[in-house]
Amino acid sequence: MGGTGGGVNCTSFRDADAPAGVSVHIVNETSGVIYLGQKAINCVAEPLFQVHDQDGMELFPPGPCRSCQDVMSGSYACFANCPWTPAVTLQPGEALDQAWTGLFGVGVQELPRACLSAPLPLEAATSCSYAAAAQPGKFTFSAKAGTAMECGAPEASTCGACQPNANGGCITIQGVVPLPTLSVETTLTLNAEDVVSGQHPALAELVFKD
Repeated sequence: MGGTGGGVNCTSFRDADAPAGVSVHIVNETSGVIYLGQKAINCVAEPLFQVHDQDGMELFPPGPCRSCQDVMSGSYACFANCPWTPAVTLQPGEALDQAWTGLFGVGVQELPRACLSAPLPLEAATSCSYAAAAQPGKFTFSAKAGTAMECGAPEASTCGACQPNANGGCITIQGVVPLPTLSVETTLTLNAEDVVSGQHPALAELVFKD
């Protein structure tokens, strides 16, 4: 399949290369233990921080399956199991290091059939998503945390011990944070050079304080 199909620019639905690296440093400078994690196990691996562009639009991570590239190449099924993000415990003074690639997901309701490598039945869905690259501008990084953690698996009476995490703190695989009462945010400007090269990751520091 070429770059266009029936006058449609099919290459626009392909995943972009990661444009920039941003290191996200989350620090607990409160006097107590804090927890970062999802409110519930919902089969979506949610990030532990959020990114909004200068227009206030949240830039969600690209989806784990049914990418437009896959659909265009003839792979239509999604066999992903039920992912989620384990909860992270940060003791006072501890920090967690995360990364933002500069990519975000864009949903496509119906991929043009001219972009498909093989014909599909008319009733077959061609919805998909692709990874787009963030453009230069100002970005707001934020994170939420709670002062309590629960076990997200209804069949389990305990989530088990918190396991050491190479990126900081410790993780509880089935832990959730249903009441994230703490929040923090910071802004970061990425210029054209940052976006093009991505050789020297920028730093977004999110510090929770009392």
